[in-house]
Amino acid sequence: MEDYILGKILDVLNTVENLGTGILIQSPETFNTTLYNGIINIMDNAVMPVASIILALFLVLELYKISVRTEGMSNLGIEIPMKTLFKFVLCKVVMDNLRLILLAMNEVSTTLITNMNNVFNSSVTSNITNIDNISQTIESMEFGVQLLTSVEVTIIWLLIKFISVMVTVIVTGRMIEMYVLIAISPIPAATIPNSDASSIAKNFLKTFMAVCLQGAIIFLIVSMFGIIVNSVGISVDGAEFTKSLFSILGYALVLVISLFSTGKWAKSICNAM
Repeated sequence: MEDYILGKILDVLNTVENLGTGILIQSPETFNTTLYNGIINIMDNAVMPVASIILALFLVLELYKISVRTEGMSNLGIEIPMKTLFKFVLCKVVMDNLRLILLAMNEVSTTLITNMNNVFNSSVTSNITNIDNISQTIESMEFGVQLLTSVEVTIIWLLIKFISVMVTVIVTGRMIEMYVLIAISPIPAATIPNSDASSIAKNFLKTFMAVCLQGAIIFLIVSMFGIIVNSVGISVDGAEFTKSLFSILGYALVLVISLFSTGKWAKSICNAM
């Protein structure tokens, strides 16, 4: 039974230290290359032609507004034509480089995660180094205490595994949302030239940035959880052993609640709808 308890504790500590690190730093391109290529094909061949028509209609409408506004003016100068031409060129550049713009926005989140990972790795000391003392504490327990401890450790182990699966599900759902936004991105981007409808493009960009930022917030939360677990520690004192295990269990429940709030927090930070 000593080996069972010790094995579960080691698995919990290892899971906490590596919770979500690998999957969070992946870009849409590296997360699933086949799916990403399919999304890009949809974006370029199915959505972009429709968006180009919408963009053309908005540009024609913009020309009409300019013609109405300048009607009867004897001296137009060069300012109005140049502003109009600049807007047309800007819209064309945005549409042609839309994929690059979106991936650059996601790169901001990836950089944040990488930097935070470097900081946390350099400042956190693992509880695994204390495992020999924990092993001695378990061996000194009576059989009944070991039995109760094994139940407690199993509950914590199951919850940590559930949290690990949940992090994977949330991150995968975030990536699926990102794929959907990339696929339909040309349509909201086509509203840029129109002053009345341009809020659609702005809200879309804020929403996409919020989805990207959510990854950094998830990583920050799970890293904070790792620090808390290491600061609480697993006591080598038999009297405090159970107390420290239940402290980890309580913090794990808080982590679950926090993970479900990451999307709302990201949208609030980016002022996205």
